[in-house]
Amino acid sequence: MAAALGAAQLLLGKVLTKLSDERMASYVASSELGLDSQKIKDDIMYTVGLLQQAQGRGTSDIPGLTDLLVKLSQKADEAEKVLNELRYFMIRDQINGTQLVKPDLGACLKTKKGHARHTIGNCLPFIFRPCTSSQQDGTMSDGHDHVDELPFDSVSISIKIKSVLEETHSICVHVSDLLKLIPNHGSSSTTATTVTRIRPTRGSMVAQDTMYGRRDIFEKTIHAITSCGEILSVLPVVGPGGIGKTTLIQHLYNDKRIEEHFDVRIWVCVSIDFAVLKLTREIFRCIIATEEEGRNSAPSETASIEQLQESIAQRLQSKRFLIVLDDVWQLNSEDEWHTLLAPFKKGGAKGNMVLVTTRFPSIAGRVKTVDPVELQGLDTDDFFAFFEECIFGGLDKPMHYRDELTDIARDIVDKLKGSPLAAKTVGRLLRKDLSWEHWTRVLESMEWENKQSDNDTMPALYLSYDYLPFLLQKCFSYLSLFPEDHRFSHSEINRFWIAVGIIDSNHPGNNNCLEELVDRGFLRRVHGLFGEEYYVIHDLLHELSRSVSTQECLNISVLDFKADTVPPSIQHLSITLENKYDGIFLEEISKLKIKIDIANLRTLMIFSAYEERIAGILKDTFEEVDSLHVLFIVVKSLDDLPKGFSKLIHLQYLKLGSPIGIEMALPSTLARFYHLKFLDLKDWHGSSNVPKDISHLVNLQDFIAKKELHSSVLEVGKMKYLRELKQFCVKKESVGFELRELGELTELGGELRICNLENVATKEEASEAKLMSKRNLKKLTLVWGRKQSTIDGDVLDALQPHPDLRELRIANHGGAVGPSWLCVDMLLKQLGVLHLEGLSWDTLPPFGQLPRLTKLILMRISGVHQLALLSNLTSLTHLTLQDCVKLTVDGFNPLTTVNLKVLVVFNCRWDRSCPESVAADLLTKVASSRVMPAGSFRLEQLKVDSISAVLVTPICNLVAHTLQTLIFCHDHRIKSFTEEQEKALLLLTSLRHLTFDGCGALQSLPRGLNRLSSLKDLEVLWCPEMGSIPKEGFPVSLEILRIRPCSPEVREQIEKLRRTSPGLSVRYE
Repeated sequence: MAAALGAAQLLLGKVLTKLSDERMASYVASSELGLDSQKIKDDIMYTVGLLQQAQGRGTSDIPGLTDLLVKLSQKADEAEKVLNELRYFMIRDQINGTQLVKPDLGACLKTKKGHARHTIGNCLPFIFRPCTSSQQDGTMSDGHDHVDELPFDSVSISIKIKSVLEETHSICVHVSDLLKLIPNHGSSSTTATTVTRIRPTRGSMVAQDTMYGRRDIFEKTIHAITSCGEILSVLPVVGPGGIGKTTLIQHLYNDKRIEEHFDVRIWVCVSIDFAVLKLTREIFRCIIATEEEGRNSAPSETASIEQLQESIAQRLQSKRFLIVLDDVWQLNSEDEWHTLLAPFKKGGAKGNMVLVTTRFPSIAGRVKTVDPVELQGLDTDDFFAFFEECIFGGLDKPMHYRDELTDIARDIVDKLKGSPLAAKTVGRLLRKDLSWEHWTRVLESMEWENKQSDNDTMPALYLSYDYLPFLLQKCFSYLSLFPEDHRFSHSEINRFWIAVGIIDSNHPGNNNCLEELVDRGFLRRVHGLFGEEYYVIHDLLHELSRSVSTQECLNISVLDFKADTVPPSIQHLSITLENKYDGIFLEEISKLKIKIDIANLRTLMIFSAYEERIAGILKDTFEEVDSLHVLFIVVKSLDDLPKGFSKLIHLQYLKLGSPIGIEMALPSTLARFYHLKFLDLKDWHGSSNVPKDISHLVNLQDFIAKKELHSSVLEVGKMKYLRELKQFCVKKESVGFELRELGELTELGGELRICNLENVATKEEASEAKLMSKRNLKKLTLVWGRKQSTIDGDVLDALQPHPDLRELRIANHGGAVGPSWLCVDMLLKQLGVLHLEGLSWDTLPPFGQLPRLTKLILMRISGVHQLALLSNLTSLTHLTLQDCVKLTVDGFNPLTTVNLKVLVVFNCRWDRSCPESVAADLLTKVASSRVMPAGSFRLEQLKVDSISAVLVTPICNLVAHTLQTLIFCHDHRIKSFTEEQEKALLLLTSLRHLTFDGCGALQSLPRGLNRLSSLKDLEVLWCPEMGSIPKEGFPVSLEILRIRPCSPEVREQIEKLRRTSPGLSVRYE
């Protein structure tokens, strides 16, 4: 019942939103329709209020209410759809300057307004019928599918609107009467839900720092792994879902004893698809290639299973290895298993181990060579400690916890059956309200009795789901449409929820749904290698989302999919299966058009790459789609689009991709999708030109694409809701590419790059960009062409951005004076990054007035300037001074470097006539400074054009424990290293990456390089005089050597050295 109430409230709310639009309200209120529009709107609003009030109260005992709510939802959905159609043509009128949208019931109803519903069946023609002459209604022909744009039939749509609003109103009245009977107390009932299981991918990195309990199992498993003397052993770890198998293996995998015992460690998540070729490729990519193989082997994407296995055997020769096959769900045959293991039995070394995690004892029994580790729930005391950690984290327990809540917590723990995942989920639920009443309700919930087996954790997950507000339930349930290992970005998932109508982007509070789900444990926030933030859903929770959305959402993710099991009510469909289709599967897909209402499908997402066999099936199966709000698809040609693509007037989110290497134009019909809010062309590899009239997408908010597509939008100012435009190129002789286009984009934020500013002649023209008013803009780049005439200084002054700007880059401005807002009155106090390039300003900005500046880049700055201008700037973590040939260190304050992590100081001296940079003087000043606090110079990356400036004892002592990357570039003086420089280099005990780039005179590397025990990566690039490598060789820690170009003599020396260093990867790029 709660779901029915929520659905009706959501759909009626969307109808109200449509009726609140001024033009829509005027249309509905027209005397031509004969509707009491205000009463209809008021009654709908009243019903919405009652529906909201009824949430959480006793509604299950009211006969007929559920059926009425279902009818109301269906009719409200129909009303929202037809009003959306009307709005489409209103937008088209606005774009074309026409007035075709007028209410008109037609002759057959004008005398029968009181009996409209009895005559609609005879009078309702097809609203969108093809028009042979499109000029009269402003339509145009589509060159892709040869279907003319659909005209507006005023009679048909007027009849439909009148009918659907009257029927919606009638049901609202009946529902309201029943809702008024609901008492003000009671509790909502819950309903059992069928469970299906799906798995996401997890890696080797430990996600839970502390391992609770299982210390004995852990130590016994360590001993079993390190004491096996066979060539290859297989140890399964088996247990029910969510019990902690992967967590245990992650801790084992990262244990120091395991790291030291094995030469090679490999982690592969298998999940539900046990495909030998795919798994072999993944394992192959995890092993460093040998040099001989690197020259002769085929790419892994095209190599056969035989080639891959031969390469794996070669790479693992004489090495002891550990392979983890995590989360194995199926094993089709014994032959598949033995085929996968074949290359691992040929290495020669003993003690190799394969760890397999699975929830199925039958699989463990088939693969084991030693007795499996069987995991059950955590012991009571360990689990209770873990459960408390899930509730309180590192916070102190409240004073009333011991007396009031401990016993309830222990009762809940008994019901969770030792499942760590269930503990995390329910723990977060309890954390929301630390009252006795709330915890008691959790304990006494009926969901605890909905157990399928003693080890099943799903009841706990259902409990947390039922405690979600309806809006969050809806958001969570639709996550089932995405692949099991999908990484959601914040913007991506919000776009999807908005497009399918779950949340309203106009209501700021709704944008917190993602964070709410994170807080409640249904999603997890993680960070990538480069600090990017995204969200993942745990396997059991993804399984739960599938279970609770089975009547609305269909995710086809298994090859044995059967169309007969699909409910006819499905409105959202996705295919997340990778390219592995057979005839039976394709036949089942084609059955969908008779199983579900394709015309009413709202979501169609194809996540797999382009595959020709399925492209035709999809095109035919989904021929009748005309109600889609979301479409994700990859096409090889425009013929692969659904046949009704041009009719998708409801579309709000389109993600269109194409294979690399296929040159094709974007569909011309793209510009007709006036409701489109989100256009994702990130994976589009075709033409960089957009349709000429793409600015007709007047509701577009996000345009996710490469900057070339952004810069090709003509009259972009018409897209007033656009939130980011990566690049705008001013074109002197092209109408629609003037700066005034930017002035219309009031919502613009994110990143903006304005190029060809040499085409802006006056201050007045520049001011039309209205950059000052764009408070959401975070990063701004202003670029002039290098070959420009004298620049009017007022132009840059007129391009003043909003004070909240965080990053600014100005390049190639030809004027002698910088803008007053940067060089005179510093108005950008929030700047964190400032990049100035190719400038000849008399005066540089007062950098010391930028308290938040952390990154400063000065490149090709002409004129004499002193580093005194950096005084008092202690917030810097990154400083680049490149090709500032007249820069001096006069007045430099060493305290500027107190927080510095990255320092880049060099001049590109390819002709060798250019002087060295100030690197030597700068570093000397820092090293000799007496004002620097001890240990305050914490430099991690250093790039300079003077080897002698760095390799001196005072400098190396200063950065000995922090410097990880050292790059020498464009030093044309040093031929070899002195004894003092050799000793200084060895002081750098944290150095991991060392590069010599463009050092034209360098003939040899440091002799003591082999004693640099922390070094992992060595690069020697464009050092043509390099004639030898150190006789002592390289440090045993070195993993990668890149050398380009490389003489035959040096190459011979390296290859000789590699015979004793099999773990070294050499790249002669």
